[in-house]
Amino acid sequence: MKTLKLKHLIKEEWTDQGKGLSTEEKRSFLEAISKFNEFGKSIYRESNLKELAESIGKIVETASHITVSESEGTFDSVSVGRHMKSLNESMKLFGKTATEMSTLQQRLESCFGDIGTILDRYYDIHEIQESIDSIKESKIVKTKK
Repeated sequence: MKTLKLKHLIKEEWTDQGKGLSTEEKRSFLEAISKFNEFGKSIYRESNLKELAESIGKIVETASHITVSESEGTFDSVSVGRHMKSLNESMKLFGKTATEMSTLQQRLESCFGDIGTILDRYYDIHEIQESIDSIKESKIVKTKK
């Protein structure tokens, strides 16, 4: 038995709260569905936030050490020490936030995957362009009549 996908039903007159969708509304919807995978480019990050925070942490640690050692014996060593303390505190907060964001990022990716899986049950996300083309063709045929 062949499973009927909703992309085929969208070509027919189905209703949304008592009124049929126009050809333009259907086309717009199918275009939005077809671009679903493009959202993944924004959702799935190429870099790991934890690794990024560790790299920045090493830079901050080295910068702090060099700056303090270079400023020893100078008049402004107190200000430098205060600035480096503030820099280290900011780095701790940055690291903590990056860890939290990494956890949220994983959760976001999981939810995005779930949404895609469910949408793919009803719509062929990869093959949706065919339906868009057929709706465009039917619109052209109707306007020529």
